[in-house]
Amino acid sequence: MTRTPRWRAIALSVVIAMTLTGCGGGEEPSSTGANGLEKATIKVGALPIPDPVALYIAQAKGFFKQEGLEVQPVTITGGAAALPQIENGSLDISQTNYVSTFLAVSQGKPIKLVADMYQAAPDTFNIMVPKDSPISTVADLKGRTILVNNLRNIGTLAVTAQLKAAGLSETDVKFAEKPFPEMGNAINSGQADAGWITEPFITANEKALGFRTLVDTMTGPTADLAIAGWNGHRGVGSGASEDAGRLPAGDLQGAGARLQRS
Repeated sequence: MTRTPRWRAIALSVVIAMTLTGCGGGEEPSSTGANGLEKATIKVGALPIPDPVALYIAQAKGFFKQEGLEVQPVTITGGAAALPQIENGSLDISQTNYVSTFLAVSQGKPIKLVADMYQAAPDTFNIMVPKDSPISTVADLKGRTILVNNLRNIGTLAVTAQLKAAGLSETDVKFAEKPFPEMGNAINSGQADAGWITEPFITANEKALGFRTLVDTMTGPTADLAIAGWNGHRGVGSGASEDAGRLPAGDLQGAGARLQRS
């Protein structure tokens, strides 16, 4: 699967995002730890798909540890589900799609974008159906149930764009939530008719269940759509510029140099 930008650039943004998030600055004072960071342990929400690979690469190479951070990845079902966890403090930062992020901000939620993550490329988010399904065009989805990992997120937006191109609207279908790893079996058992699926589950469902792609949702009006970023709590830190000023400059420069060399 191809996604842009390349992983080194994404990994650099991850290191910077985690380091900035580690710079505290909430309402309650706390003691300063290693490298001037007020919070050394960061819980990071990540989907069980390739998108957050830079997080694991940076962690495996020890870049977070070298910045005085302990990063604990936490599996999430989607950005919309992660945002309440950022609000209540069970997550410090999370991979979150832009649709859910902007919706939360418009509702006055204390969410801030810390760093961009990626935009989609063709064949990365597809509507899939069983091989023997009578659904052969997007128009055939009328009256059908479509699975997405979270409601009111980038998935529903991408699917709705394809529905509109086929002369339908979101009211012509029913959206239902199901985590990506469970979509294939749920559709096979009759719980839904189609699913908005990403890798590695596109390939897995093709090979194991014989699923086929009905449409690539990252084409047409949603081609190269900006998908996601790293988000944190607006009350943690007073903004990236101020947080960055509280870090030893060499920390970020050193992290960036290590990533570029790797």
